[in-house]
Amino acid sequence: MSYDKENRMATFAEDATLNTYTCNSDDFKKGDNVDGSLSTIIWVGTDYLQVRGQTSVKTFHTVDSLMLSYIESTLRFDLLTDNLGSLIDRLVIIQRCG
Repeated sequence: MSYDKENRMATFAEDATLNTYTCNSDDFKKGDNVDGSLSTIIWVGTDYLQVRGQTSVKTFHTVDSLMLSYIESTLRFDLLTDNLGSLIDRLVIIQRCG
């Protein structure tokens, strides 16, 4: 494990797999490379808007920094959380996109 000059985790190795992370000046993660799969993270304020991977795109729906659902491919996942925002369950809803 290694850290950058701002004391943010930059690399992490587990089971011979090297994962790398980059952050923007506001300490929000803007990209990661996990086992050779590169993802770019697009932020709106402090909320995720979209994570773009090499083979998939996840679009997140948030309200006041609380993630309510996300869409990946043709599936919508609604997230059930407790009052602290911890994930309780994930519901899969099949929908047509496009």
